[in-house]
Amino acid sequence: MRDHKSGYPKAQQIVILWSDTKLRMRPPSVHTPTMTLKGAALLAFIETALITVFLTWTFVLKVLNVLHGTEAPVVLFSSFIYAFGCFTVALFLFVFHRAQM
Repeated sequence: MRDHKSGYPKAQQIVILWSDTKLRMRPPSVHTPTMTLKGAALLAFIETALITVFLTWTFVLKVLNVLHGTEAPVVLFSSFIYAFGCFTVALFLFVFHRAQM
């Protein structure tokens, strides 16, 4: 059953776009989205794992600098917090990715 004004089926959603100070209506795209929740979780996990590797390397370098006496030991606290926090987020994203169907 089609709407007599727009020509589109009544059950079909209408997407409203802003164009040149007037509203234009068009039917929704027929393309299906290719990014699934599992794929997004995998990409987020990979990205977070790379950041975790970088922050862990930074923590190791800070430990070595403290052992050599070039940095104060207080810098280890913040570096450890960043590395541990990023590791827990990566672990969460790994478990979340595995739980997706």
